[in-house]
Amino acid sequence: MTRVADAKPVQLGHAARADGRWRLYAFADASRIALDSLCEYLANSPDSPLQCITLRNTDPDSVFDLRAVLQEFHREVRLEDLPALLLPRKGRYGLVDYEKTFTNDAATDIFDERGVDRERGALVVVRPDQFVAHVLPLDAHAELSAFLRPIFRVKQHCAQHNNIAEEIRRSRVLRRSDTICRPASKSTYSDVGLNDRMAGYWRKADACTSD
Repeated sequence: MTRVADAKPVQLGHAARADGRWRLYAFADASRIALDSLCEYLANSPDSPLQCITLRNTDPDSVFDLRAVLQEFHREVRLEDLPALLLPRKGRYGLVDYEKTFTNDAATDIFDERGVDRERGALVVVRPDQFVAHVLPLDAHAELSAFLRPIFRVKQHCAQHNNIAEEIRRSRVLRRSDTICRPASKSTYSDVGLNDRMAGYWRKADACTSD
């Protein structure tokens, strides 16, 4: 395939690093309407996995690395026409990541090789160990969310889950090994008020993440 931003031939699988992130490979529909709708859902819907699971003040692709494969050749694609989610600003200086979008190259048509429906497109969900976990239509937004929620132990109230996780992360008394980041002890704070506030966060976090 060809990377749109610099016309570099690449293997899609080689674009992924061993960094523990999930991959969402979106094979665009012919009109790109479904692809644009998916990006809009992921970026802005309160029910989207990105909004539910990705912590605030982190890179938008820190948990889910979305890549898109378009049907056009790279000379026919204008970067400014791509959804903002495929041009995310990342890192300390908010630089744009231009390496999210690919097209067919002259020698290989990945849509024909993999049997992807050109009219509807497809979304391939890949685990961090490169195992294909699910294949969905681009417009299966609710199905994508329903599939990922049990894995990340997220219930319906995504905004509440995200706010609680962010507050706990900011407390800087968290164990690195736990996504919800429980403190080593519930009663080790010198500030009595902080103890009371963290106890409240504990109860809310348990409510959001209990089975």
